[in-house]
Amino acid sequence: MDDFKVERSIAEIAYSQYLIHNAQGDDWYNLHVILIACYWGWCKLALELYKKDSTDKTTIFYKNWILPSVDITNGEPEIAQSAKTLSKFLDMNAGMMTSGVSRIQGKDLFRTALRLETSLFNSGYEDVIRKPETGGNVM
Repeated sequence: MDDFKVERSIAEIAYSQYLIHNAQGDDWYNLHVILIACYWGWCKLALELYKKDSTDKTTIFYKNWILPSVDITNGEPEIAQSAKTLSKFLDMNAGMMTSGVSRIQGKDLFRTALRLETSLFNSGYEDVIRKPETGGNVM
């Protein structure tokens, strides 16, 4: 439990604020555009870790994150079905981005989400700052 009593990193705060802001004011298509960095980025990373011989397959991380993010139904490891489904959804609904403004906004949303997703990943390598004990439960 003590492992979860840590301060949120700047990357975590920035990303969560970005998602909250866009969830309140953007359309449903662009919200799916924001998911590209998360779905494809993490699934691609999980696929690479799955294929690596040096990956420790006995960890909770492996069982709860890497395995669910890799599709091995056809015998060969592939990008997860969730990422493939998102791709199909975006392709099927691309007509919703008919205006030039929508396309520019979608590109900006994707680039920003990708930068924030990368910063979030990089923050995992930073030193963790523990929250001071307050005597109460920390969520």
